[in-house]
Amino acid sequence: MSIFGTKLALTSNPQADITTTGHCEYRITTVDLMKYQEKDTLSSPDDTMLPEVYTDTVACIYNVNGKCQGMLTPKRLNILRKAFDRANHSGLHNHVQPPPSFASELVGLIARKDISASKHTNKKIKDSFARILPFHIIAAFQKWALVTKEKVASPLDHDPKFPHYWSEHPRDKVFGANTNAFSSWFSGFSICHPIYHENIMLLATRHAIYSAAVGTEETATFMLLPSWNKDMTTNPYASLCRKYPHMCKFLGTIPSNQLQYAEVPFWNNIQIPLSKHSWEFQVIAIWNTKGRVCLNAHNKQRLAKRTCQRDPWGKVENSKHT
Repeated sequence: MSIFGTKLALTSNPQADITTTGHCEYRITTVDLMKYQEKDTLSSPDDTMLPEVYTDTVACIYNVNGKCQGMLTPKRLNILRKAFDRANHSGLHNHVQPPPSFASELVGLIARKDISASKHTNKKIKDSFARILPFHIIAAFQKWALVTKEKVASPLDHDPKFPHYWSEHPRDKVFGANTNAFSSWFSGFSICHPIYHENIMLLATRHAIYSAAVGTEETATFMLLPSWNKDMTTNPYASLCRKYPHMCKFLGTIPSNQLQYAEVPFWNNIQIPLSKHSWEFQVIAIWNTKGRVCLNAHNKQRLAKRTCQRDPWGKVENSKHT
């Protein structure tokens, strides 16, 4: 079947299916879920041990046939409900066809997520759709960097504390998303944590640089990018940043052992833990003069402490901005 032009699987969670009602539904319910096991720990065909099962309260999303297409945490369902209602009250739903209903939009949202991830075979890229920034990192950028915008996000993972966010899917505007972050210049103070695809990370970095170069208002985009081998010199986006040192500033590194991603609030039929990561996170500010001056004034003492730090390109420089 399909909904809004998106093909859907007929079943993902048979243990949670309901009698067909002829329309999409969502229900917060208690279900038994099978605990994820690594392939090398699975029982052999002759082993009589049963898989471990646990009970959890989840939001099940049903298609018109009563098949559970995916599950959300109740918290994420509440975030989506509020975002949907705000978008409706602001008039964003007025020209959307077919007219949206919350339940059917949840089904479509999960389908779009699955299709986007299925386009990639690389595990790092596929997993990165579920690698969500933790609260304390979000809070730090809001407090110290005046960030109000989240680029390259999704209704399934965006932080509702940001009043503005951008998604790749036009239909996500029913949840208040702006669409196609690269269709206009970045402006204001933004955070950008793209999926871990080299071309997309390079595109986002390049767009942030061009936005800072041509923008006439205060602009600062904070890029959070993985450093696979603890060396930024080999990454294409790092090479690009080196060409524009007056606009690109390395702010710091989050070591791999201190980088704890947020809980994944969506899944299909089993909650698969994220694989252990080995990379560090590089934080790069891409800004124009107005943006840098504004942030210096907002947080002058904190920036003044960064008087001498190692630059990721291998040299030591004075990082105090005046």
